[in-house]
Amino acid sequence: MSPNIGERFVSPTRQVRIEFNGEINPASVTQQNVGLAINEVPIPSNIKVLPSGRVITLDVDDGFAPGAVIQAFILEDTLQDMNGNLVDVDSDGDGLYDLMEWILGLNPDDENTDGDVTNDFFFIYPELQL
Repeated sequence: MSPNIGERFVSPTRQVRIEFNGEINPASVTQQNVGLAINEVPIPSNIKVLPSGRVITLDVDDGFAPGAVIQAFILEDTLQDMNGNLVDVDSDGDGLYDLMEWILGLNPDDENTDGDVTNDFFFIYPELQL
């Protein structure tokens, strides 16, 4: 099982899928910029871009322990679409990459998706708000 857009606290068994709304350049997907972490510790995973170019899968040979907090992440500004455009950009300037907002169900074009007094970055990381 993998999360749907914005879904949290799911229990994948061996594979996590990251789905994109456009085709990703497979050459830009590396062990250095796409990965998994369990309880905030990076773990080795087998990364594959599916033939459609719109899905990256991350497989773990031994599976995940029950209750583990699993995070899929993209590091650095290196993941590109087929036109050479960076995927992990911050269109609304709120401090969260568009991909992260999309995965969390937030609007990457609106720094305050729910319209309250807290922008999306501090909605996700309230402990960092002064």
